[in-house]
Amino acid sequence: MKHLESLLLLPLLYGPAALAQKQPNILWITIEDTSPQFIGCYGNDQAVTPVIDQLAREGVRFTNAFSTGTVCSPSRSCIITGVKTYKTGTGNHRSSYPIPGFIKGFPYFMQKGGYYTSNNSKTDYNIANAGDFTKEAWNESSGKAGWTGIIYGIAPSFFSLPIMAKEFPGEKPTASTWVTGYRLLSGSLKCTKTYRPGELVVW
Repeated sequence: MKHLESLLLLPLLYGPAALAQKQPNILWITIEDTSPQFIGCYGNDQAVTPVIDQLAREGVRFTNAFSTGTVCSPSRSCIITGVKTYKTGTGNHRSSYPIPGFIKGFPYFMQKGGYYTSNNSKTDYNIANAGDFTKEAWNESSGKAGWTGIIYGIAPSFFSLPIMAKEFPGEKPTASTWVTGYRLLSGSLKCTKTYRPGELVVW
């Protein structure tokens, strides 16, 4: 199965401070190793995904979207730069290919537009100058990053939350619990307990 990243880009109005500003706060959720058929709002009546379904009802649901690459890291380099991989040379997985300095991550331009940009926390942009590129794109990129711009009232916020399936049975629950649920439903994760469709509620 090809790695497929499903991206939800949704404006999130948060509290009274949001009413006083022109730019909306934005939450960007990237889901790795999943597919639309694992999500209720895309027609799977056995997938129990109430929060994602609500986001789809109240936000925007894309019905004609395509992957920018066949594997994860080239897709990420394309998404973060907005430039197709055959233009940047980043089409090979883990190529760490150098890109020109004038190519920036799109959060860099959001900063120029007044946003505080934060990412929690995966990058893996498949480019040679990843460290400098990341520092320039994000005000904050770490496992502790969050809605800093909102919390301190310094700017409208753009918050990126990449979610990966890295939790396994017996581990402490994390934000990726529901991704593990997808893998259980699809049969791609080996587990000692069997879940019937509808028994496992994930986000």
